[in-house]
Amino acid sequence: MTSDRLDTLSTYRHLRLAMALLLGLLLVAVALRALSAPGVCFEGSISAYYFTSARAVFVTALCALGTCLIVYRGNTDAEDIALNASGALAFVVAFVPTGAPNTTGVTCSASNVPSPGQLEDAVNNNMVALIVVSVAALVVAITLVARSTRLGKAPLRALVAFAVVLGVGTASFARWPAGFRANAHTTAAIGTFLGILAVVGLNALGAERAREGGASPVRYRNAYGVIALAMLASAVIIGAAHWRVSGWRHGVLLIEATLLVEFMVFWLVQTVELWHRTRREAPVVLTPSQAT
Repeated sequence: MTSDRLDTLSTYRHLRLAMALLLGLLLVAVALRALSAPGVCFEGSISAYYFTSARAVFVTALCALGTCLIVYRGNTDAEDIALNASGALAFVVAFVPTGAPNTTGVTCSASNVPSPGQLEDAVNNNMVALIVVSVAALVVAITLVARSTRLGKAPLRALVAFAVVLGVGTASFARWPAGFRANAHTTAAIGTFLGILAVVGLNALGAERAREGGASPVRYRNAYGVIALAMLASAVIIGAAHWRVSGWRHGVLLIEATLLVEFMVFWLVQTVELWHRTRREAPVVLTPSQAT
């Protein structure tokens, strides 16, 4: 067993666990801010915590999670495309905040709220930086994939999908700045969650094709199926309640928190399933002690 294969396996393990921990970091920061607010007060959405003392964790966790989603190689082409799209959109969610506190019900613990001009400057600076670096990274990645004789066309398709998302976002930012500022956050957040749901659903379909060796693939297929159904059900049921119950302003927060918890559970399950594999179709990698 070569050390390179063990290092690669270790990297995959750490990426999966890192995503679960980053989701936990965001949820804990939101909970602490809410519990420490006068009278224990929750904002209307997780995005609203951008305007609170949890801002640093909100931005950092989303950017780190977005990076992990992009870097992580999915089990299939479709899954990799969904991961890349969700990862790219997570940066937009972090860099383009939701509406100002007085328009989004942030009343519990708003602090250090930027002025409209400061927010506009921040969005412009951060988005231009994101676009420039993303274009550079995309060129490098496509060049490396195109020159590789082992990777095939699968990573190239994922990169093309990433390029499409980047192109549409850049064009919207350049040609429609006011509309981009008003709609980018919500659009990106919805796209991120749809990508997350797609990743979980694709794993539910793909786990049954896992090679023999290790735990029963049926168990994991069922686990991913339950998580996918739970994500759908929680979004629909809580969303319907939020729409029907007049004056209830925590529906969006509850949907987002529930989906993040479910996605965290997904990564923990995937960590267990693929503990000895980099990806589902990859061969089992044993440590030296297991090999003997």
